[in-house]
Amino acid sequence: MLRVSCLLAAAGAKEKVYKARPFRPLRLPVHDTSDTCDKADPFPREGSRCYDRHECMLELEKRGQAKQDTGRLAALFRNTSMLVLGDSVNLYRAQRLEREGVKRNCGEGLARADAEAKGKGVCYSPHNRVMDTWCTSSEKRARLSQRRDFDVVFWNYGGLHRLHLLPARPSSVPGRHGPVTIGRLTTSQEYKAGLEQCAKVVSDRYPTAKLVYVLTNDVCAQNFAGPYAAAARRWSTKRDDPLYDMQMTSVGVRTLRTHERAVARAAGHTVLDPQNDGLCACTARGDGRHYVDTDPRTLGRLADLVVSYRFKPDGRIVFTS
Repeated sequence: MLRVSCLLAAAGAKEKVYKARPFRPLRLPVHDTSDTCDKADPFPREGSRCYDRHECMLELEKRGQAKQDTGRLAALFRNTSMLVLGDSVNLYRAQRLEREGVKRNCGEGLARADAEAKGKGVCYSPHNRVMDTWCTSSEKRARLSQRRDFDVVFWNYGGLHRLHLLPARPSSVPGRHGPVTIGRLTTSQEYKAGLEQCAKVVSDRYPTAKLVYVLTNDVCAQNFAGPYAAAARRWSTKRDDPLYDMQMTSVGVRTLRTHERAVARAAGHTVLDPQNDGLCACTARGDGRHYVDTDPRTLGRLADLVVSYRFKPDGRIVFTS
């Protein structure tokens, strides 16, 4: 009798409503404590000498992008299984979702028809250069997750790692297990060819998922310091150099985005623009390429693309499919 009552109650449920959690400001460590802001600091917070969050919010307000509610992100994505691939930019977006309450879940073989909460969540690699080998190595793909039934694949090709600022980048820095190479010297056509190969792998591996490609972040060279700043000034004048169009400034970003738009659309992937062009106020001095305070807006636009929902008059979220 109890089972029959439960079935009748389930059949009579017309909609599932999830109330968004209140806004919680992000608290992240400050890595760059130098007086000159000469080290990359993608994790700014209030009080950092290398980043003024108030200035960022004022600039966003001028653009009509100041309103955000990060507390809604967990509610928007809680019914979705999503694989996030790419560089540190996408890694931080996945971690943002996890901090807001979306569980990390790379579970295998759990289909949409399974019980609620099974198979839902965000799956990502904790290593921010996973795309270097993910597209070319079936072993690497299987190690991250053998699952093929994600609802959404949100990815980029790690374009910032393909841009250079010779002689400052590529470069090697000491690591726990030996030298670590920062950046990779890549030509425009090599980038296009690798991107085409990777787009095909993503399409073939996840034929039922909604595939969304997020364009490479803009680079604010005026926020560079030290060797990066000096190299950016030199490359701004080298228009005849074969590698001019792959420098790690807005010049190189325009090159990457031209290929990214063309390849993604040819592969049938939706293109998402992070909308951070010229937004120097929202990236730390010494960094110039991570815009963590704009990630909630990017993820909100992603939700609009892949999640069917509407808001009730009281602000609650109703999933419509």
